[in-house]
Amino acid sequence: MSRIGNRILIIPNGIEVKLDENNFLNVAGRFTKYLEINGVGYRANVQEDVLNLSLGYSHPIKYQIPKGITIVAPKPTILEVSGIDKQLVGQVAAQIRQFRTPEPYKGKGIKYKDEIIRRKEGKSADLKSKKNIEAARKLGHEIAKLAIEKKIKQVVFDRGGNLYHGKVKEFAEAARNSGLEF
Repeated sequence: MSRIGNRILIIPNGIEVKLDENNFLNVAGRFTKYLEINGVGYRANVQEDVLNLSLGYSHPIKYQIPKGITIVAPKPTILEVSGIDKQLVGQVAAQIRQFRTPEPYKGKGIKYKDEIIRRKEGKSADLKSKKNIEAARKLGHEIAKLAIEKKIKQVVFDRGGNLYHGKVKEFAEAARNSGLEF
């Protein structure tokens, strides 16, 4: 609302403009959201007014489709949610997505068609990588050098009677080779 002289002029704000625009578009057609289902054995089908989802849980999920919304499954892994109310279409699509949100490691779950899932790298299965062993050797040399500078020649490295192996073994051997006595 603004004033010009003694007149009050009502200017619609952003939300009012967007709602009017949506109502105008609503006359022209329907609003549609597409959902993709990713995962082994994940699928969906529609029977009358119930959406049946199989998403890897111990039980199937039955979602009652609200009035004014139509859901079509052209393929078992694609859902098309449409209706004349943009807000209701978005809400129903979000509720369906919440049943199994996409996870960042394998990308399994329900996502919007145009949504991009940022994938994360999992833990490395290579525990004896050359980088880790090389880093342990360098650390052993550095610690031995610092200890000798401080006039420490003998150290106790207690493994509780267990044998050295892997990175610990490389660390200890590098320290011994650099002049430390264990």
